[in-house]
Amino acid sequence: MVGVPTNWRELKGDAVKDPALLEIIAMADIVSPWTVGRYSNPAGAAKYAETTLKPDLAWCNQRGTDFLPVVFPGFSWHNMYASGPSDQIPRLQGKFLWSQFREAKQAGVSMVYVAMFDEVDEGTAIFKMCQRGSGRPKVKVRHLRRLAQ
Repeated sequence: MVGVPTNWRELKGDAVKDPALLEIIAMADIVSPWTVGRYSNPAGAAKYAETTLKPDLAWCNQRGTDFLPVVFPGFSWHNMYASGPSDQIPRLQGKFLWSQFREAKQAGVSMVYVAMFDEVDEGTAIFKMCQRGSGRPKVKVRHLRRLAQ
């Protein structure tokens, strides 16, 4: 598996403008372009899917290479730098992340990488949640106290 810049196939923008990059990528079993911060709303995700993701997937399919695009829930440096905005790329109550899943699925992608489960400093962390009451483990407080000792 090789992680690559967003614009790897066209050798522009964040990618090195060297055709040898494509030769190296062609040797991989899985190609995973890093897209965090490359778009900031559902419309941007849709544009990325149409102009970049679909052609990237076609390139991979032609070569029998698996394709693993990255999706992310939003972004913010606020936890690391207090002066930064708390919603630099807003999550939109999950709509931003969901839009990326939807676009990938509609494009024919069979797997995605979710960035990042642990990046609290970048505001991309994903925490396990459940609705109040349902899905919560049934642990009594006294058991928790015993575990903490």
